[in-house]
Amino acid sequence: MEAPETADYIDVFVTLHDDGSNWIGVFVSLGKLERLMRQLDGTDECCGGLYYYESGLVLLREPGVDAMFAAIQDMVDEDGIRRHLVRQVEDDDEDV
Repeated sequence: MEAPETADYIDVFVTLHDDGSNWIGVFVSLGKLERLMRQLDGTDECCGGLYYYESGLVLLREPGVDAMFAAIQDMVDEDGIRRHLVRQVEDDDEDV
């Protein structure tokens, strides 16, 4: 398990208290993004590392849970969660 201060690739789940909606994002540091793209170099994925994508991707200048919390707080303050993360929709039609 990675230490909180060096975490550089984390799935984030956010529940908004105003409406109870759930949102998902992937928080990645620039250093980790560079390593991911290098790993794709020469592969058949993402045009050999020409690009990288994930739904709800949020890039961070530095690693660490503190940076992630600061980004989430800013998104909440600026009403950015709905613009930057992906809404998690419950599938009510699934057979249980």
